[in-house]
Amino acid sequence: VIFTRRDDWVKNKEMIIKELKKIVFSKIIIALLISLCIVNVLYETRAEIETKEQIAAQDKLQKNKIDNYGKYLIKIKEDGTNMQSIVLFSKNNKFQLSNAKRTVKAYEAVKNVKPVYGNYRVIEKITEFGLTDIILFVMVVQIALILVSQEIKKGMLDLLKSCRNGRLNLIVNKMVALSITSAIAIIIVYGIKFVQLYIKYGFSEMNVPIQSVRGFYEFALPMQIWQYMIIYFMVKWIAVCIIGIVVIGIISLVKNETVTYGIILISTAVSLLITN
Repeated sequence: VIFTRRDDWVKNKEMIIKELKKIVFSKIIIALLISLCIVNVLYETRAEIETKEQIAAQDKLQKNKIDNYGKYLIKIKEDGTNMQSIVLFSKNNKFQLSNAKRTVKAYEAVKNVKPVYGNYRVIEKITEFGLTDIILFVMVVQIALILVSQEIKKGMLDLLKSCRNGRLNLIVNKMVALSITSAIAIIIVYGIKFVQLYIKYGFSEMNVPIQSVRGFYEFALPMQIWQYMIIYFMVKWIAVCIIGIVVIGIISLVKNETVTYGIILISTAVSLLITN
């Protein structure tokens, strides 16, 4: 039994490496990654640079907010307490009362937080939705398609799925390969963006509260910037893996890359229309 399990593990390891090589050495992936990264770099380079007056005004506002963070928390608590007093005498007040209590309780967690004034534009820019996210989406779609396209073209997918062990190994190996390559794609794409933004804007430090960053002033969790960024990229990685799994599911059902692209484009367009 021990040798059988060891042999199975070795076989799975070999299969995962084979799946990874299929993606890493794919000419389409290499060309796509290089071209999209160049487009992203050019886009960020040509992006409108703020004037000194705009930067000075934004910095002054942010410094004022940071200096008055304690007063802001006191006001949140007072507003929540006043809201609780008001809704106690109104009808159908359960939701409002519960919401007011939750707000006060949530900000209790950051009562000892002391934001630090500094240059955090890199964090502001890297957490904004933009071209980098679209590039990552295109990359993971292509990765997912490559993972199953060869089996579909050779007619091997149905054969592998017909066997219980084959089906399980197939799913596990492709999910592992997808998760690893998605992580690599995130590191490369966002690593390049981080370096470019760092050169362009500079950066203060990571070991300060996330509330120090403009746009995160009202964040109600006691967290350092580096902690937030780890969670941010972990969530992004999970989201990317889910997208990849959905794409693999679609192409496994329709068994046609063109139709799969069409379904993805239509669903993406509908999602954007609903969002807007």
